[in-house]
Amino acid sequence: GSTARFINHSCSANCNFIEVQNRRFATAVVVSIEKIGPGSEITVDHGADLISGSLAG
Repeated sequence: GSTARFINHSCSANCNFIEVQNRRFATAVVVSIEKIGPGSEITVDHGADLISGSLAG
């Protein structure tokens, strides 16, 4: 499976999705928005923007 299986949901997330495009592909990249210590969960808020198809936020 994808490494995304290690990302959990949180309404107070410590990461965001960012859309990165090249000439052929769009890719969702996970970017930290705060310091994440060893053993901490990687979390994102996959709310309305992700569900509607808009990854940029």
